[in-house]
Amino acid sequence: MPYTTIFPTVGCLGASFDLDLAYKVSKMQAKEIRALGFNKVYAPNLDLFRDPRWGRCEENISEDPLLLAKMASCIVKGIQEEKVMATVKHYIGYSSPESGLNLSPMHMGEREIREFFLPSFASSIEAGAMGVMTCYNVMDGVPVTISPLWMNKVLREELKFNGVVILDYDMSGIMKNVMGISSSYHELGKKLLLANVDMEACEPLCYNYDFISCLKDDDYYLSLIDKSVYRILKAKFELGLFENPSFELEEIKNKVGTEEALHLTYIEEKEGATLLKNDGTLPLKNNSKILLIGPNANLAQLGGITYYAALEDYKYKDASSEKAITPLQALVSRFGEKNVKFIKGCNFFQNNEEEEKEIIKEANWADVIVFAGGNNSIGYSGGENGGKNNPMMKLDAVTSSEGYDNDDIGLTPSQRRLFDLIKGLNKKVVFLVYGGKPVSLEKELPFISSLLMCYGVGARGNLAIADILLGKINPSGRLPFSIARNVGQLPCFYNHYLPKGNYNNPGSLSKPGQDYVFNSSSPLFGFGFGLSYSNFVYDNFIVNYDEENIKVSVSIANDGPFDGDHVVLVYGRCF
Repeated sequence: MPYTTIFPTVGCLGASFDLDLAYKVSKMQAKEIRALGFNKVYAPNLDLFRDPRWGRCEENISEDPLLLAKMASCIVKGIQEEKVMATVKHYIGYSSPESGLNLSPMHMGEREIREFFLPSFASSIEAGAMGVMTCYNVMDGVPVTISPLWMNKVLREELKFNGVVILDYDMSGIMKNVMGISSSYHELGKKLLLANVDMEACEPLCYNYDFISCLKDDDYYLSLIDKSVYRILKAKFELGLFENPSFELEEIKNKVGTEEALHLTYIEEKEGATLLKNDGTLPLKNNSKILLIGPNANLAQLGGITYYAALEDYKYKDASSEKAITPLQALVSRFGEKNVKFIKGCNFFQNNEEEEKEIIKEANWADVIVFAGGNNSIGYSGGENGGKNNPMMKLDAVTSSEGYDNDDIGLTPSQRRLFDLIKGLNKKVVFLVYGGKPVSLEKELPFISSLLMCYGVGARGNLAIADILLGKINPSGRLPFSIARNVGQLPCFYNHYLPKGNYNNPGSLSKPGQDYVFNSSSPLFGFGFGLSYSNFVYDNFIVNYDEENIKVSVSIANDGPFDGDHVVLVYGRCF
């Protein structure tokens, strides 16, 4: 909707490791959803981060099942305390598609699914989640949506889920017309009933009046329909859907996008933004001369499934998307207009040679070059639209979001060319990575002075980014996912089974080795990595345990020049 608050992408929330913040953000979002007259939301997304090629990974909170499960519980509680139905998705294994291509089959065994992918759904159901949305994928040759194992034995029996199950958009059509699961929608409808699926989205291809007519003499299938109808009506009555079914757009303006909600977008970015490299360039002095370049320099990356005013020819000119703070606006507000010069240099698809010449010229004036790069999901509005009516993308590219998968995890070619241009200018370079998915900067990293993962920033997130650059905020975010060196390392996540490779003799281009011959098998940045402007010292690490519990304690001191928050991570493994 045009006026609701746009929060940073959920990877930023994961990077905060702040469960209370997850609860507060989801509760605020639910308040706005309720103000709009809606009683149900298809969230939270509980897909485990696995493949940065996959466009929808920008919707993933983390690669870690424990962090994801803990946040899932908090988010569900925050949503449903506001009388909004949480529909957790996508059950199950959706985020590990073959080749990183959306809707592709997944290749995992039952043990791996149970150990890594199931805990977040289990915790959300335990927290009271009222809805579950299935995934598109095939697992071991069977669509999860109609799998007796995952839909009946695990979801309904083991997890004791008695809420509403809904298909993802057009899954019925995909199963019939693409997968060839059934010759008719009537037969497919029977399979859905047997899997305890209650609703289709969005068109009733199976569950329609013709289907009911065909089953009018079949007591068994009619009994399954009765159970589904009961689950749906029960949820609707509990949510008060029949009491307040509509709203007026103009009347809700003062109930959404409030100052409290907008400030919360700043807080989320403040806690989640992740410093990955710093040679002392950051923080900048308040009178630093900044040359701001890159395709995201004057864009606010808000995530893919977002309302952008341009999609409706600016029908709502005061929409939230138009008020979101850009990097340029944020830097000018903190460092002053006279200290910031903006030259884009390229978009996500093309370079501008004239602007490249200007950058070379203005570099002599600047103390530091700030490169605002990364990914782009502006213009994708979700579902069947797929960004097709996006006037902003006529000469540009969407590089992240549903249906925008990539065969590379580095910068787009236009950004690589622009970076190659500036790395020879003998200037400090601060690189800001925008977008909800990670970007590998293995080749660029030696030429980067400071590297900050910004994620999708939401309404006021860029003000927090500017405050980090200025030193008003000491960054405390930790990566919620691993960042691979290149696509050859995928899949890349920290909690893998052992062993992984035979030798500890990584090679390089100058000296071949093993695991890999010409590179290291370690990620460029691992899960949980994050720097600070301070130095935190650990001491008195103590572990106590009995047959059921492990208790860990540690003393921590900040002996750096900045006050700061710090997340202590403890890793363990079962043998």
